[in-house]
Amino acid sequence: MSLWGDKELIAGANSGTIQVFANGLVTGTSSDFANDMEVGNFIRADNQLLVITSITDATTAQVSPGYLGGTVSAVSSGTSYAVLQAPKSLAYTDGTLDGESDAVLALTGGDDDVVFVDTTEAASANNGARGLGTGGWTRYQTYQDADGNTRYKTEVLVAMRRTAAQAGDAEDIITADS
Repeated sequence: MSLWGDKELIAGANSGTIQVFANGLVTGTSSDFANDMEVGNFIRADNQLLVITSITDATTAQVSPGYLGGTVSAVSSGTSYAVLQAPKSLAYTDGTLDGESDAVLALTGGDDDVVFVDTTEAASANNGARGLGTGGWTRYQTYQDADGNTRYKTEVLVAMRRTAAQAGDAEDIITADS
């Protein structure tokens, strides 16, 4: 897989349930880690972002925190999960997901996020007005100026043209489809 990935949510990789142990061991039930995931993909379970560091077989993998300085917290058996791709070359310094859904990865905490914008989202006038009119991975920040007005900063990190179906559209909080 490339350093950026081109999918928010990896179709088919989210079947079954998992249990995560504090040492990073992940065990799955009705899962197929060996065929559905790759080292470097992210797992989101119980509002925790984890990066897959190794895959032993269909039901066993190893993870690390998805951000620098983090720890892996245990996740109860039977927990549903999502597998996603995300920019691999960014240093994650904060593990909060800022209330966003599966594919939003906090870079520095607060309102500074990286989101995947698919072609439907890029065509939305509302997203365009906030600087989210280009498809692909975009760094997005919301802030208040000195007069109290809401402002937006965006930086297209990697431009890509992917439909919602191709990208596995998982995030509609920042980049709504309409």
